[in-house]
Amino acid sequence: IISELWAIVNNAGIAYFQGPDAWSSLKSFQDTFEINTMGIIRGVHAFLPLLKESRGRIVTITSMLGRVPMPGLTTYSVSKFGAEAYMDCIRRELKPFGINCSILEPGFFKTAVIPVDKLEAQVTVAWNSLSEEEKIEYGEEFRKKVVEVYTWHHENSAPIDWVVNDYFHAVTAKFPRLRYRSGWECVLSYVPATFLPTELGDYVMSKILISNVPAVVKNNAKLE
Repeated sequence: IISELWAIVNNAGIAYFQGPDAWSSLKSFQDTFEINTMGIIRGVHAFLPLLKESRGRIVTITSMLGRVPMPGLTTYSVSKFGAEAYMDCIRRELKPFGINCSILEPGFFKTAVIPVDKLEAQVTVAWNSLSEEEKIEYGEEFRKKVVEVYTWHHENSAPIDWVVNDYFHAVTAKFPRLRYRSGWECVLSYVPATFLPTELGDYVMSKILISNVPAVVKNNAKLE
């Protein structure tokens, strides 16, 4: 019988689907950071004394968006970059105590964090909060494309089994990995993109995403 704390798993997370940063409320940033980043920090601080005694494990799910920021998911990306940085820091700090820290970086998977029936509703709430001038600036076509991008990613997401297997390995394996990358698009597209020069990375991201240009930019281009 194990009488010590073997591991803690930081799994809780939320995501707002609101469109570009200009549509995102400050509250959405605060709420997302509070759970996706501060939740991890609180969990580690609460159990760290026990983990030091047991030389246990800290397993945290972040996201590929904590490595490659995605337009339209700014609040989520910011929170996951914070989670990645925190885990990288404590992994090095806690190594002398014999504590192993593993990061799981999944791609897009079908979970309750991405409720497809609520995607358009969240975008609509953000859209309705804009002024009439801002709505004209972006245009209805832009709004529809935002919903289309979110829906496409959800419908083409893989089942969650791959991530569950990575969790199991990180918690139970004799030699757990420091970083797990789940999902083919994560392994083949997003992680390699982190090694590209910024300009080339921006170009690749523009090709991965569905092209979306604000109405005012399109109209100005026609006048030139």
